[in-house]
Amino acid sequence: MTIPFPWYLKGTVTDGGAVEGATVRARDITVDQGIATATTDSSGKYLINLMNYATHGHTVEVWCAANGKYKRNTFVVNTYAPGQTEDLTLEALEYTETVTLFDGLTKLATVVKTLSETTTLTDELTRIVIVVRMSIN
Repeated sequence: MTIPFPWYLKGTVTDGGAVEGATVRARDITVDQGIATATTDSSGKYLINLMNYATHGHTVEVWCAANGKYKRNTFVVNTYAPGQTEDLTLEALEYTETVTLFDGLTKLATVVKTLSETTTLTDELTRIVIVVRMSIN
């Protein structure tokens, strides 16, 4: 049975500073009951009411993608607590690093994490795929 009373998930989305206007999504991944969403305010704060979207003891995932960055957390719902706080520090989907190939030869590598999100018209998430691709220059 889903949570029959208001039970809030809250937090702050940052990427070195507050991220305003980002969409934060949450869903029960134990038994899919739809996706609850919120938009961050000017301080990067969000508030999602999980009433009718989650069940006590189930695992919920919360995620946000904004400005080429992404973060996903999971937690177990405990309705004996007054709510849950999940702060999301977004991580770059693309970055560069120097790698040693062999015998001290170094090359600049560009690592690209590609986030692909498929949703239905009702905004129910059907799949999240994160692919890591590495190219050597």
